[in-house]
Amino acid sequence: MDPEQNQSSPKSSSSGLITGLIILLLVAASGYLLLKNKPFEAGNPTTSPATEETAQNNSGTQEKTESPDTSSPSASLTPPAVAGALNVEGGSFYFRPNVITAKLGQPLTITFNNTEGVHNLVIDEFSVTTKTITGGKTDSVTFTPDKKGTFEFYCSLGNHRQQGMVGQLIVQ
Repeated sequence: MDPEQNQSSPKSSSSGLITGLIILLLVAASGYLLLKNKPFEAGNPTTSPATEETAQNNSGTQEKTESPDTSSPSASLTPPAVAGALNVEGGSFYFRPNVITAKLGQPLTITFNNTEGVHNLVIDEFSVTTKTITGGKTDSVTFTPDKKGTFEFYCSLGNHRQQGMVGQLIVQ
């Protein structure tokens, strides 16, 4: 038997490795995109983002629908955060989560965590503005929503709002 016939070529094994890496990157990117725009409900931190969906009805208003919780049992072992408190991450022209649900008349604390650049978080209808902070810094604001509806929060610096650094606060 010829020894060269018994060895796999380096070219075929490296192309298999590259194909595997490409598939892994595609799966990771898909998961990131799926989780990126899931709404977060303030005051119910143990709710899995996958168990709630926001749907638009025929009149154009949003309604929240619930689906069965399929999260793992270990998720219920996580200690709950303080009710009415949540973290909002912001960076180059995004907020995450970009949809927040709050309860009318219940205090809400938003801790804004800036991951990069210089940003702030503003909600005009409740006179809420965080400090303008640089990447790696945080600032918190506490307020009590006194009216129901859907309100925009945004970064007020430059044209960040126009570049997509916006989100929605839904007060029920």
